[in-house]
Amino acid sequence: MLVEDHIAFRQSLALLLSHQSDLEVVAQAGSIAEARELLDSRLDVAVLDLSLPDGDGRDLIGELQRANAGISVLVLSVTIRPGRLEEVLKAGADAVLHKVASPATIVEEVRRLGGSVATPSTTTAGAGFRGLLTTAELRRIPLLGR
Repeated sequence: MLVEDHIAFRQSLALLLSHQSDLEVVAQAGSIAEARELLDSRLDVAVLDLSLPDGDGRDLIGELQRANAGISVLVLSVTIRPGRLEEVLKAGADAVLHKVASPATIVEEVRRLGGSVATPSTTTAGAGFRGLLTTAELRRIPLLGR
């Protein structure tokens, strides 16, 4: 499932993913309300924007996980400040990528989350996180300030 309010970005992402022989885009939504209507679809991976017209995409993560046991959630965002990153990971996101990540990086992460490949996660968090961090490293960030 792709949940992204910018239709051109969502369509480009859908085209990118659907051109992969091992991936299929089964649902698309431009808002939280539209995504909720699609929760009964069988989903392995959700690619989710945080800034949606009808609310915070973070609030959808738990609903996706309750409706689809075993689903993985990839958050794509333009900017994520460190405190916000912690909130997104606590909400249950499995990975976070900056929206300007390369197409190959996005495809690789969707494959990894969907179980198509067994590679370590590389996650870029945007503002203040110029390098690539693993999900485990991102989860340790809040601990550094203690």
